[in-house]
Amino acid sequence: MKTEQKNKLVAYIAAEAVLRANPEIANVPGLPAKLAVFGNRIAEIHELALIQGQPLAVSRAKREALFASMNRLTTKVATAVMNVARDRKLEELAAAVQFKRSLLRYARPPERLWLARRVFTAAQGVNDALATYGVTAETLADFQARIEAASDGVHMARTTVTARRAATERLRDMIRETDAMLREELDPLVEQMRDDQPQFHADYRAAREVVDVPGSRPPAESPTAGSEATTPPAAATAALPDPASVGKAA
Repeated sequence: MKTEQKNKLVAYIAAEAVLRANPEIANVPGLPAKLAVFGNRIAEIHELALIQGQPLAVSRAKREALFASMNRLTTKVATAVMNVARDRKLEELAAAVQFKRSLLRYARPPERLWLARRVFTAAQGVNDALATYGVTAETLADFQARIEAASDGVHMARTTVTARRAATERLRDMIRETDAMLREELDPLVEQMRDDQPQFHADYRAAREVVDVPGSRPPAESPTAGSEATTPPAAATAALPDPASVGKAA
């Protein structure tokens, strides 16, 4: 999230906290329902921020871990098939599983997948003899599962990039829509409580102010002696809560 978006989210959370802390909002027609929608929007913004923040390096690391797991069985099964091929003098079979081991580390992911599938296919033709060399039916089933997992991993990084881009676009729309909801729907409803509950109204207006998250830009100069400074409510400057805790009904 951009700094401005983070600051707005802090203000949203603070405003929601002030509203939920006042039981009198139940007496304002339409306000409880609007508050529920507002809370859901905050929860969605949190979720989008998490998706947007997914590091691409993590996706690549997961993909490589899947390939490393597949590579170990590729080598084990290929070695067993090679021994069976030599025992039975099956030159074509031996050629099918003969490759440089460095390919499993340095070849492009699609090429490594192709190689693993070629070894798996070769093994199926002599599976009755592979147990002698430590490859059982269970080993082959595990090998097939790891090939499929690695295949899914090929698209993992690309999927992360696509999800992050979509989350960024949706997040921009959500911030704009939530700003409009506050300005056009919640603010007018709270305004009705100005005379009857001036303190609540003042707390809400203070929470609505978008403040700078500490460290987002150089601090302003300290106010001179005798000047008055407005201190935002504690909720507005608190750390963002767990996404699972926001958006729940009071």
